[in-house]
Amino acid sequence: MKIAFSGVSGSGKTTIVPIIANKFAYNAIYSKISITNHKYNIELNQKEFNYKLQEEILDTQIKNESELSNFITDRSILDILAYTASYYADIDSKWFIQFHKKIIDNYSYDIIIKFPFNILPNNDTYIKNLLINSVLYSIISTESKMKHFKVIEIPYNMIKSGIKETSNFIINCIESYLTKQSIISRNNRKRNNND
Repeated sequence: MKIAFSGVSGSGKTTIVPIIANKFAYNAIYSKISITNHKYNIELNQKEFNYKLQEEILDTQIKNESELSNFITDRSILDILAYTASYYADIDSKWFIQFHKKIIDNYSYDIIIKFPFNILPNNDTYIKNLLINSVLYSIISTESKMKHFKVIEIPYNMIKSGIKETSNFIINCIESYLTKQSIISRNNRKRNNND
């Protein structure tokens, strides 16, 4: 089972990953930015550095996800796409097309759990995160139809009720999905045996 959390920074994804991973005995993948200006030629301009940064984040996420059959990650590859599309206004279209293709070719989830946008309007990052959330919602809506993964949206009031309640909601949704998949699989086996 491949499960990805999705949503803007500060929505509680990383906090809840270990709870869900422990419950289902899945590997936990945490997206981390571990790059400095010194890793690449210091003469790179800011735009080139931003591209290299996004490429490294994506490559690390793809590598981590491809090595495991059961995992839960605190950030989907689609989040990386939404962040990149939203954050870099003067993005180079040729670079972005290649970046987008790499993303579409390299992800596979059974479930994406979408965390609600819960940042107060007085926060400095409100506008940026609102834009990222809008782009992310659009990407997930489109991709779920194309790649047929389940999208579970956490209600806003659930997040406000706390980590325990949110974790229990997610656990119940995953257990329900697993039960449904088991029933479908069992019915398919019966149908095949009758043929």
